[in-house]
Amino acid sequence: MSENTTPSDKNYSSAPAWDSRWMLIFGVGFALLLVILGVVFWPVIPFALTTIVIAYLLDPLVDTFDRMTGNRRGWSILLTFVFIVMVVALVLAFIVPPLIEQTISATQSLYNSAVTLVTEPYEAFPIITDPETEEVIALSDYISILLQEQGFTTVNEWIIETGRNLNLDRDTILQFLNIGGDVTTSILGSIFGLAGSALGFIFSSLFFITILAQLLNDGDAITDVLIRIVPDGYHDDARQLMRDLGGVWNAYVRGNFVLGLIMGFAMWILATVLGLPNPLFLAFIAFAVEFIPNIGPLIAMTVAVALALVGGSATFPNANPLIIGATVAVIWMIMQQLESVVLVPRIVGESLQLHPSVVILSVIWGGSLGGLIGIIIAPPLVASIRIILQYIYGRLTGRPAFMTHSEDGDSTMKILQSVIGIFTNRNRKQKAMPAPDAEVTEADIDLEDDKQA
Repeated sequence: MSENTTPSDKNYSSAPAWDSRWMLIFGVGFALLLVILGVVFWPVIPFALTTIVIAYLLDPLVDTFDRMTGNRRGWSILLTFVFIVMVVALVLAFIVPPLIEQTISATQSLYNSAVTLVTEPYEAFPIITDPETEEVIALSDYISILLQEQGFTTVNEWIIETGRNLNLDRDTILQFLNIGGDVTTSILGSIFGLAGSALGFIFSSLFFITILAQLLNDGDAITDVLIRIVPDGYHDDARQLMRDLGGVWNAYVRGNFVLGLIMGFAMWILATVLGLPNPLFLAFIAFAVEFIPNIGPLIAMTVAVALALVGGSATFPNANPLIIGATVAVIWMIMQQLESVVLVPRIVGESLQLHPSVVILSVIWGGSLGGLIGIIIAPPLVASIRIILQYIYGRLTGRPAFMTHSEDGDSTMKILQSVIGIFTNRNRKQKAMPAPDAEVTEADIDLEDDKQA
C-alpha cells in the first residue's frame, strides 16, 4: 500500500505501487506462467476435471442427505458414497449381466446379417448381376470379378498360392522359436505390468475418493474463495460469471443425464411393445448417445431400425421387417420431437448457446482427448470458454459481456422439488380436511384460510 498504511493493514504490502509499465510486464509474465503450469500439469488436468464434474453432479445428493442429517456434512458425504456403492452394486448385479448378453447377441446378429448381405445374393433387389450370365450374384462375387478384370487375384487364391510358396527351412523354424521366446517374455512382462496397474488403480482410487470428498465438503467455500480473489470492483462480475458457468454445467450434464434416463426408458418401452430383439441394449444406446448432441438420437434410431430389419418383431411375427423398421423410425422421430418441444426447454433450456456444428466438433475433440468422459464434458467446456471470451471481448469493446437469456428453463432440481411439493401439499390438505361426520363452522373455514395464507 501507500504511505498511509496503518498497523491494521499488516496483510498489505508497504512497497510503492507499480506503474502501468511494470503492471503490464508482470501481468504478461503471470499469464505465461499459467500457460507453462498448464503444460507441465497437463497429465493430471483430465483427472482433476473428471473429479470436479463428478463432485458437481453429486452435490445435490449430498445436500439432500445434509438436510436429512441436520447439516452434518461429513455424514452426508459418507451416506452419499454408501448410496452410490449400493446403486452400482445393484446395477452390476441386475442390469450389467443381461446388458452384456444382449450386447453380444445384437452384435452377432448385425455382423451375421452384414456377412449374409455381402456373401449371398439378395433376390429381393436384383441390382448386382454377373456381366456374362446376368444372374444375380453376391456383392463379394462381384468384387472378385472386378479384381480379376483388373489383374488381381482373389483372397482365396492368394492364400493358396502363399501356402504353396512357403518353405519351412531351418532358419525359418529358428525364427519361429525366437518369436515364441519373445512372446513368452512379453507375457511375463504383461503379468508384472498388470500387477503394477492394479496397485496404481488402487492408489488412484484412494486419491480420487479423497479429492472428491474434499470437493464435496468445501465446494461452496471454493466458490467463495474464487470470488474473493478477484480485484476489488469485479465481485459482481465474478458472481455473474459463476452463475453463467454453473448454469451451463448444471443444464447440460445433469439435464442430459435425466434426458438420457427418460429416452432410454422410452426406447425400452418401444422395443418391448414392438417385440424388437435386445430391448435393454437399445435402451442403453439411447441413454448413452443422449450426451452426443444432434447426431446422438440419429445413432439410436439407426441401431433400433437395423435390429428391427434383422430380427423382426416378436409381437408381430408375420409382419414385414421393412414395415417394422419404418414404424420404429417414425415413432422414434415423433418421440424426439416431443423431447425437443416438451422436455429440453424445461430440463436443459438454452444451456450451451453454441452452433450445432461447433458442438459436434467439440464432441469429436473431446472424444479424441478424453474418451467417453471427454465426449461428455467437451461441449460444456467449450461453452464455458465461450462465456469467458465473451466477457473479455465485451470489456475490451464496450459490448455486452454476459450471456443473454430469453427464458431460462427450470433446472432439474427445481422440477423435482415442484413435483414433490405438489404431492406434499396434497397430503397436507387431505390431513387438514375434517371428518365427513364433523360439522364445519365458519370459524374453522377462516382458520384454515389463515393457515394456507
